[in-house]
Amino acid sequence: MTTQYKYENTDFEKGKLISTLIELNAFWSYNLSTINKDTVTDSLLIELTLKYGDVEEIQKLFKIYPKDKIQTVWETILIPDERYYKLNFYLGLCFFRILDIKNYIKEKSRINSRYEKLRKFAENNRISIS
Repeated sequence: MTTQYKYENTDFEKGKLISTLIELNAFWSYNLSTINKDTVTDSLLIELTLKYGDVEEIQKLFKIYPKDKIQTVWETILIPDERYYKLNFYLGLCFFRILDIKNYIKEKSRINSRYEKLRKFAENNRISIS
């Protein structure tokens, strides 16, 4: 995929996107005086844009970040959360062009479940879970 859709000044565009998300109250649980392009991680900006942004904001997201980075955040944070099933269905069909979205969500939910994350953590730290 070419980079013809990328913004040249991504810091500026990230700042604009953060301002839009502030207007949409996406940072409702954060101290707004600490929110800026230097304190908001890429992962958080992607997550909140996917959750609270409209089509225009999500399209901007794809101009700022590579698709695989956005998809990784989507798969690991949003898909395992059942509250966002309809949103995940929409994002999968419209933005990631996944045709068998029902099975895709089911599989990614299993792989990225809280249990699997804890199991991997325990395995990496040699902790026994039964």
